[in-house]
Amino acid sequence: AGPFDLCPVTQLTCPYSIAFNLFLNTPKKLTLTNREEATQELSYILQGYSNLEELILEKININYDSLASFFTEVPQTLKTIKILDSDSVYGFFNKENSLQNIYLNVASIRTPIFENNFNNHIDLTLGHNVSFIGDGVFKDTACLRKVVFEDGSSLTAIEASTFENCTNLRAVKLPESLKEIKTK
Repeated sequence: AGPFDLCPVTQLTCPYSIAFNLFLNTPKKLTLTNREEATQELSYILQGYSNLEELILEKININYDSLASFFTEVPQTLKTIKILDSDSVYGFFNKENSLQNIYLNVASIRTPIFENNFNNHIDLTLGHNVSFIGDGVFKDTACLRKVVFEDGSSLTAIEASTFENCTNLRAVKLPESLKEIKTK
């Protein structure tokens, strides 16, 4: 039992460190904030958030193991995830899930973030802070349906095989800042 049990709260913003066990009836939208290194695993903190549809991780430095662990047990109700103002993202979407929208506003994406392909289709938005995307990061990602670079993007180059063989990719909006698309 938590301090907000049986309250009709649908949106919650709180520090990462106190998110566990606040609700009996969980909100649909949860924003976790804090710059401190996240020491508890995200899957443990979100245990019981059974109605969660949107998760926003803002200014959180989460270790790779915590993210990987969470995304192996992503709630089936979760449709949208946003990762904001973090240094980078690692490969962590590795199990069938119900995600439809991913928003990444991180400094860099250095390694593939999808380790497996899923039956669902994902719309990916890359925020204005994304200044580097590693070669092959989205290669062979059949679940990608749409990629949008946010207005004000600082990305200046796309590597040769960044989106290679994304067989369901139907729409791409490139940023105005783009100066070079590299070739093999």
